[in-house]
Amino acid sequence: MLARKSVVPLPSGGSLETPLIVPSISSKGAGRSGPDARPGSFDQIDVFEATLPALRRPVGLLVSSYDLHYGFIPRERFRDGARSLPVDLLLVDSGSYETLPFEGDPPYLQDKRALPWDEWMFESTLESLRSPGDVALVSFDKHDTYELQIEAAQRFFGRRPGVLSDILLKPPPRIDPNDPTWRSPTFHDLEALAPCAAALDAFGVIGVTEKELDPTPLGRLVILAQLRELLDDAGVKRPIHVFGGLDPLWTPLYVAAGAEIIDGLAWWRYAFDDGIASYQDVAILRDAALMEEPLGTGRAIVRQTNLEALAQLTDDVNVYIEEGGEWAHFSRREILEQTYDAMIHVMRR
Repeated sequence: MLARKSVVPLPSGGSLETPLIVPSISSKGAGRSGPDARPGSFDQIDVFEATLPALRRPVGLLVSSYDLHYGFIPRERFRDGARSLPVDLLLVDSGSYETLPFEGDPPYLQDKRALPWDEWMFESTLESLRSPGDVALVSFDKHDTYELQIEAAQRFFGRRPGVLSDILLKPPPRIDPNDPTWRSPTFHDLEALAPCAAALDAFGVIGVTEKELDPTPLGRLVILAQLRELLDDAGVKRPIHVFGGLDPLWTPLYVAAGAEIIDGLAWWRYAFDDGIASYQDVAILRDAALMEEPLGTGRAIVRQTNLEALAQLTDDVNVYIEEGGEWAHFSRREILEQTYDAMIHVMRR
């Protein structure tokens, strides 16, 4: 079975156990609210904080260094003091996601162009970060060969021994031999990764973005499972972190394929309703009490309910692992079981 639990050592001397389901906070697509044009990411923090008592320990939260730098997320929430959020692990990513053209998830629109952002700004933001708890840093996106990505990440984390290291692997460029200046958009190439897979044992966590695994939904699971097998064969037992996979259906499937840390913004964008993600306003229509609330209030309640659903999902995936891969306790077990079986069938071909 590819699904597993791990005990991850933390810089403080403590540890946490996977699987870890991590809500993300980001200004991307969050819009602005109120007469003072407050960033919507402030609202995300408010909803997350209100739900903290219902979440399962350990509690993780992923934030963007881009948002910290520009004040779209208030830094005082991640410093020592009365206003600090009590999370067990703060994951800080490179901020590159916030600078990309918006992906078009309806009904969210990018309300402004991305501000300047580069690796120097990323590192300077990290230098000013002061968190009372444990921190995992995500390496800056490098669109290069796997070997060069690993070397760059080793140098980066070598200068920061007091953090949990999370290397975000990016697909290597494919160069047309007839035109060396042309580089095609790619997905991960495990054959190219294999020769340097053992070097990934230098990091605490191995990260991949779900959309860069494969162009097909089933292929994402297959490549993730093959990555887990590749790392195991190389003697690398580090947990895999899937960025952007937080969804009531995708999360257990990614866990079944070998991922142990999953984060994403789906809790903010959608409604988790009976094991699937749906449009928030449809979920409001199904709740008579919310129909009489202002729309903004109704959406906030839906989002809080989503976080509570993630707490239950954490329990469910733990039971799945403990029972050796039984789907019986999931509300959408037929879909999950059929999809998992299809993944195994492709891998055995």
